[in-house]
Amino acid sequence: MSVYTFLASDFPLKNVENTKIKKYSIDNFKNMPALIYVENENDFGELEIFSSEKMGTASGAHGYLSVENYTKKPYIATFTLAPTDERIEKFISYISNHLDSAEEVELWQIWADDEDDIPAETTKCKLVEFSKIHFEKFFNSGFRKSREHSHHFIYVPHCLIIEK
Repeated sequence: MSVYTFLASDFPLKNVENTKIKKYSIDNFKNMPALIYVENENDFGELEIFSSEKMGTASGAHGYLSVENYTKKPYIATFTLAPTDERIEKFISYISNHLDSAEEVELWQIWADDEDDIPAETTKCKLVEFSKIHFEKFFNSGFRKSREHSHHFIYVPHCLIIEK
């Protein structure tokens, strides 16, 4: 089980590559990075966004995950970043640019392979209001104590809809 974070939209989402990671291949492994180099390990946390090749799925460490139970939007992109003020600003700028063509974008965080039928919590905000505070609140809102078992935690899927 893993936490998956992804974007969903009615319009294609552009990829963002972490340019601080240098990937080198060896002739025998064409199209596969055989060596990854960064000057500083913190560079692994830069913003990366990868659009899914399959409609209605998010790609992750274990292949593709169906997200059709969460969103009806056809375009999905997984993203990662270790939050810093600068990286959050890059993310907000990315969302702002995307909303030039879309009316809204959904920011999702779900627990993959969860057997529980826990309804997603959804909140909305306007792009002009979207800030570091929204971003941090979103990433810190998943785990909750179970009502049935106070010593257990459950993961509540959640969605932040950012509107034009």
